[in-house]
Amino acid sequence: MSSQSTTIANAVKDLNEGMFLPGIQREFVWSKDQIRQLFDSIMQGYPIGSLLFWEVRDDFAREQLKYQFIQHYIEDGVYPSSFSDRAYRNPKIDDKFDDLPSKLNLVLDGQQRLTAFYIGLCGSYTEKKKYQRRREPDSWLRKKLVPSQTRLEFASGSVN
Repeated sequence: MSSQSTTIANAVKDLNEGMFLPGIQREFVWSKDQIRQLFDSIMQGYPIGSLLFWEVRDDFAREQLKYQFIQHYIEDGVYPSSFSDRAYRNPKIDDKFDDLPSKLNLVLDGQQRLTAFYIGLCGSYTEKKKYQRRREPDSWLRKKLVPSQTRLEFASGSVN
C-alpha cells in the first residue's frame, strides 16, 4: 500500500478524465455555504483531511459502475428543461465514454470535497430564488465562487 501526494489543482484537473465516482458513493449533498467554508478553511491554512482512491485497471475498470463529478451544480432536482448544462445528480458513465483510460481512480473518500473544489474552481452553483417557481428560468441564479474583500462568496451571474 502506498501513499501519494498531489495538489488540489492536479486532482481537479483529473476529475472526469481518469478519476470518477464508484457506484457505492452517495450523491453530492453540500450546500453553497459548505463549499465556501471549505475554501475559507484552505485559505486559513486548516487541514481538510486526506482522500482515499481505489485504483482499478483494464476489464475490471470498465466493468465498474461509475459516475462523473458534477461541475455545474443545481440545488434542486426540479428545474427548467432549458438548463441542460447543469446537474442535480451525478451523471452515470455510459457507452459514450469509449476512450476511458485503462487505469482509473475511483474516489472512496473525499467526493464531497472534490466536487466542491470542482464547482468552486471550474464550475457554478445554481440556486432557486426564494418563493419562485422551479420551472421558470428567471427563478434561478447561477453563481460562481469569487473572492470578496474578506472571504470567498458565490456571486450571481446570468443563468444563460
